Amino acid sequence: MLFLQLEEETGEHPETRSGYELKITWFLLYLTATLARMQTRAMRRGRPTGVTTFESAPARAFGEVVRAARVEDGVAQETLAHLANIERSHMGKIERGLHMPTLAMVLKIARALNRSAGELVLETEARLANQAAGAKPDA
Repeated sequence: MLFLQLEEETGEHPETRSGYELKITWFLLYLTATLARMQTRAMRRGRPTGVTTFESAPARAFGEVVRAARVEDGVAQETLAHLANIERSHMGKIERGLHMPTLAMVLKIARALNRSAGELVLETEARLANQAAGAKPDA
């Protein structure tokens, strides 16, 4: 098949070419086909499914702090998500520690909870310190 394609494109039969010319021609045909395939692939944003690039302990601790503050205030998760202008499913993932929120999201969540972002971060640090102290073996 490639011999026919080569003959159609160049007007000469491949057997009349030298080995070096034939290798270059094959390479160019392969490169052209590869580039054509690459151009048809859709680009996907973000990480592949199941891959995390953040530490899970701080994400879980922050999520626990947000959930505790929300429950303390008697606010439903959907309401908090609406107030913070975040999708409800994303808020749930933040509370479960599956997503690490950006600084902008932390500020939105803090504003929706009528708290400062510093207060949420301090509570998160305290939870992490307690978890680390509980994980250390006694000497």
